[in-house]
Amino acid sequence: YFCAKNKLLINQIDIIKTNSLKKAYMIIGRQEVALEIKSLNKNEIVLFSNGYTIKINKNNNEVSVSDENKIHFLKCKSETFNM
Repeated sequence: YFCAKNKLLINQIDIIKTNSLKKAYMIIGRQEVALEIKSLNKNEIVLFSNGYTIKINKNNNEVSVSDENKIHFLKCKSETFNM
């Protein structure tokens, strides 16, 4: 997911899923931050790292980020590729 400019400085959220591997990370500024995958199903993806909870609704491509008591909605474009 490539994200438009936002207050949290999250540029990109990447999820790599193969038969043997599931990995996720986000790019904040120029730094790569590993994400823990809490849930990954056909409707929703839930990721967690450093106090952030990221929820991606796959049906409408809505990306929300929760930190402390705030919820931020990001405008992100989904891109999929096969290896």
